[in-house]
Amino acid sequence: MKILKFTFIILLLVIINSCTKTNGSEKLIQNIKDSIIEPEVQLIIPDTFHYPLAGINVSKDIKLPNKLGGFYELKKNDGTTIKIDLIPPPFIYTDSLFSKGVSYFKNYTTRDGLVLDAISCSLIDKEGNIWFGTKGGGASKFNGKTFVNYTTESGLPDNTIKCIIEDAKGDIWFGTLGGGVACYNGNSFKYFTIENGLANNSINCLYEDRKGNIWIGTNGSGISCYDGKKITNYNTSNGLKNDVVWSIIEDNKNVLWIGTNEGLSYFKNKIIKLTDLDSVTVNKTILSLLEDKNGNMWIGTDNSIVCYGKNNLKIYNSIGGLSITGIMEILEDQNGNLWFSNFKTGVSFFDGGVFTNYSKAQGLPDNSILTISEDSLGNIWFGSETSGVSVFEGRIFRKYDSNFGLAKSIVWSIANDSKGNMWFATDDGISKFDGKVITNYSINQGLSKNNVISLYCDKSDNIWIGTIYGGVFCFDGKSFKQYTKKQGMPNSIVWCISQDNKGQMWFGTDKGFVSCFDGKCFRNYALMDEEFSTSVMSICFDKKGKLWIGTMGNGAYCFDGEKFYNYTTKQGMPSNSILNVAVDYYNKIWLATDAGISRFDGSNFLNFNKSNNLPGESITQVTVDKIGNKNIVLGTNNGLAMLKSFNSKSSSLNNVLKYDVQNNLSNAQLKKYDLVMDVFNNSNYYPIKDVNSGQNCLLQDANGLYWIGTGSEESALVIFDYNSFKKRNINSKIVINNIKLNQQNINYRVLNKKVIDAIKDSVNLNSPFYDLLLYNKILTKPEIDSLVLNYSSLNFGEINKFYNTPKNLKIPYDYNQITFEYNAIQLSRSDLVCYKYMLEGYDLDWKPLTKSTEATFGNMNEGLYNFKVKALYKGTNGNNKWSEPLNYKFEVLPPWYRTWWMYIIYTIFIFFIFFIFLRLNSRRLRIKANELKLKVDIATHEIKQQKHVIEEAQKEISDSINYAKRIQNSFMASKDDLQMCLNDYFILFKPKDVVSGDFYWANFYKNKLYLCIADSTGHGIPGAFMSLLNISLLNEALLSRNLILTSDILNFVRKILILGIKPDEQGQGGKDGMDCSLMCIDFVNLKLQYSAANNPIWIVRNVNQTRELIELKPDKMPVGKHDKEDISFTQNEISLYEGDCIYALTDGYPDQFGGEKGKKFMSKNLKELIVLNSHLPMKDQLVNIENTFTKWVGSLEQIDDVTLFGLRV
Repeated sequence: MKILKFTFIILLLVIINSCTKTNGSEKLIQNIKDSIIEPEVQLIIPDTFHYPLAGINVSKDIKLPNKLGGFYELKKNDGTTIKIDLIPPPFIYTDSLFSKGVSYFKNYTTRDGLVLDAISCSLIDKEGNIWFGTKGGGASKFNGKTFVNYTTESGLPDNTIKCIIEDAKGDIWFGTLGGGVACYNGNSFKYFTIENGLANNSINCLYEDRKGNIWIGTNGSGISCYDGKKITNYNTSNGLKNDVVWSIIEDNKNVLWIGTNEGLSYFKNKIIKLTDLDSVTVNKTILSLLEDKNGNMWIGTDNSIVCYGKNNLKIYNSIGGLSITGIMEILEDQNGNLWFSNFKTGVSFFDGGVFTNYSKAQGLPDNSILTISEDSLGNIWFGSETSGVSVFEGRIFRKYDSNFGLAKSIVWSIANDSKGNMWFATDDGISKFDGKVITNYSINQGLSKNNVISLYCDKSDNIWIGTIYGGVFCFDGKSFKQYTKKQGMPNSIVWCISQDNKGQMWFGTDKGFVSCFDGKCFRNYALMDEEFSTSVMSICFDKKGKLWIGTMGNGAYCFDGEKFYNYTTKQGMPSNSILNVAVDYYNKIWLATDAGISRFDGSNFLNFNKSNNLPGESITQVTVDKIGNKNIVLGTNNGLAMLKSFNSKSSSLNNVLKYDVQNNLSNAQLKKYDLVMDVFNNSNYYPIKDVNSGQNCLLQDANGLYWIGTGSEESALVIFDYNSFKKRNINSKIVINNIKLNQQNINYRVLNKKVIDAIKDSVNLNSPFYDLLLYNKILTKPEIDSLVLNYSSLNFGEINKFYNTPKNLKIPYDYNQITFEYNAIQLSRSDLVCYKYMLEGYDLDWKPLTKSTEATFGNMNEGLYNFKVKALYKGTNGNNKWSEPLNYKFEVLPPWYRTWWMYIIYTIFIFFIFFIFLRLNSRRLRIKANELKLKVDIATHEIKQQKHVIEEAQKEISDSINYAKRIQNSFMASKDDLQMCLNDYFILFKPKDVVSGDFYWANFYKNKLYLCIADSTGHGIPGAFMSLLNISLLNEALLSRNLILTSDILNFVRKILILGIKPDEQGQGGKDGMDCSLMCIDFVNLKLQYSAANNPIWIVRNVNQTRELIELKPDKMPVGKHDKEDISFTQNEISLYEGDCIYALTDGYPDQFGGEKGKKFMSKNLKELIVLNSHLPMKDQLVNIENTFTKWVGSLEQIDDVTLFGLRV
């Protein structure tokens, strides 16, 4: 405080001394005359003022003001005024929490593909790519996945790039150190130098005005203007203040501002006028200009920032801590904040009220930042002079470690007091952070032990400190008081601390003890026998005053003041190791375990783990948001999970029900909902992995910031500002970079004569950039001739700018293997982008989700195709929506032997051959006709005789088969028998022949219905024979052997079949049997007992007003001879509900060929058909299912017996 007073007195003396100068106001008036504001103004100063450090020197013979800074008026002739706001130093720089700590910057260098680490300028183009100019390496374009580099070898006139812009047509302009200007249209370069009218080949800046003119600021020769046809030059002889031009910008009044080495000029109506704001800037060198969204002009100089508005003028400089060493570039971000790059002192951020500096101390790799850009996601990109490129994704996370004053980087516990101080427990004592200064306390300050593992701030702001082997300390801000076994503590290792509503302190210790301290004595509770004791890791009180205790190995305890209740895995918890406990707004208990998180509603536990999308299995911390987001935050061994809500599992987005994660629903109700969360960890590029398990190592302060103690030196103590986290509508543009044919790269520009002929003024007609990109060399003329010869049959239109993709591509049949190389332009987190693609005309549906950026298709028939690809950003900050698909249409041409002209030749040839054949054959046929007539007459007589014999034989066979059918039907269950015990059912029974291998068997035995739907080996009579044998064995098993279990019945039938059916002498046969579904239905108790051999059973059930199909899987073996004949059939049982529909079937229906393409019907389609009709009465279901089958078969042949049985419970 004494230092501050002394500083103020010195500054006041300087001000008083400066008041003796009398020419200040006249100088300021003279400097502003003839300026852009108005040529004639009168300065009115209410008080004498002198502020030399800000570049202002004004005085008048009146009183000294009581304050530094303030508004001063410039009065115009028309009576209006302009205000100058002289910003006092104490209010222009922030030393707040977020100006300290390390911000998280992701860096890119030559190791990642950048052409050079010395960055001079940058540009984000309309597609979202970011371009970087370098000092000696050329330029790089980055799409988020790869860098594409441009050098003199690929067409640039110079490898030192001073500036880059994109014009309205999408062409990229490069200003170089000594090679003039190059315009790149995506195909080739066009050059502007002294030889074709440019003022100078050394370029400092480029700008395109609203009329499309390109303005070029040179290093010593003024400015050049290119209007698309000619170049016009302007310099000091035309009124420009200086010929070294650093910056150019057009304001909202179409006035062009020009920053030079000697101040500002402006250009309007082809006239250059001078402005003199030198009196309000410390240095006349204007390095950068920006007009913000409010129309204010920001001017960056060597050592100050000037904001020139409609009614005021603000000056900012290095007084008070703002770091200015040359404002190289100014950026206004999407939120209206301003960023200033400094030549040697990093970056300054201005939110409209305060400045924040970022330098190497805050995580930047370099203090010399020459360029700033912002991408579509709001990420800020910095180009440095020596260390490549850095991307800043905001202030969501910041890191503190021992380098910033913490006693140790690894923090074991966190607490905060009512004054806003943060307290941290480490292996070397405790640290207090008041927002600006960190103060450490250890043995030297009164602690007897430095190994601190728990902290708690009581209602009186005393800090309680739990240690290893040192008991607990109480710190009142002045001194430490220690409590150990001597004072009554049960153990000297204190893992956790809390306070009840009576003000009593509670401690959880090693060896399973909980201790209560009322200020005078300790009352100790042993949770378990010392032999089986474990550590008490967490304690907290719920809203009813009950104490909840988490132990390491013995589950959780609840103490109601009289009795302890123990909860373990036996009561439904996922694990007995409880690392943390928290209570939400509705008094629901959340328990963090090493096997997931558990919610206790007072009756039951509801558990969540990695299968519910939690990032880690071990939950080390759980805390409840108390500021307003209603979230629950988990710390895990793999980052953070922000639990937000429970959403219903409905597939329809319009029917999704949503509840806050803190709610009063029971766990039984919440089982129907999915847990929705945001995840923050290394996999989605957030700097958080393992969260320590100590007390409150995940703590929310009064401002809503989360303080996180991690388990590594690298991440140390992290601050998480969730309120700054924003989900964005991320819809990245997808581009196809290259198209290969037969796995070969092709420079289509070499093959496209139209493009070459159109670029008559280009130096590099053969597109050397694409040669280098595709072949890593520039093609020689013989190589180009060979390429043209090899691909002369390719046909395509113009080529897309900046990409090796031709339009209207037509591929010869010999080159019909095509590869697409594509990517979504997602600059900062391209690894989190997934894709789906398909080739219409080749694929029936989208390919599965992939991260691959390449798709290959081969063996394509001739025809039209459309390649479609879409992208999904999987990052936490995304909206989880697919982008619009990119479409690329092309055609595969037929081979020469399938072209239209060859078909004409084929037709003529066939007609000729056919004509000759007819002539020769007609003669031969006439000769044979007579011979055949005689033979036909003889054969006709014989056939008539044989016909009678055949008809008699057919009649006997038909009668035998029909007799066999009656026998088979008599063995199967009759409709009358089934109707006696079933109210609503159907049977679809369609033998392929008169008799079949399929059968259905039913028997009502001991008040239960036994039902079997089976497919015996074979068709027709052999199949019918096997069906009779199988039915007989089923009857014997049930009625004679009294086998009531379905598995025993099938085991018995199989045994008899194997014993009775032997292979022949050649070893053939012996494997006859059946595939079946055998059910035993108990309608009284609503139970279904079943065993199945290869054939499934389907149940359609009404769940939440939705019909769902449940498939009961069969054993994968038949009832008969098989490799698994020694394995018993599985005995299964399932509960039934009123309204359930049960279906059993053979494979005839799904395996039937039909439809437009003659394909199998498939089980999937049959399931959908059954679910669709399941609400109807069974007789109506039968009609629809049978009609569908008949329509599907059409004119084709039925290939197998079909049996489908359905009943409703």
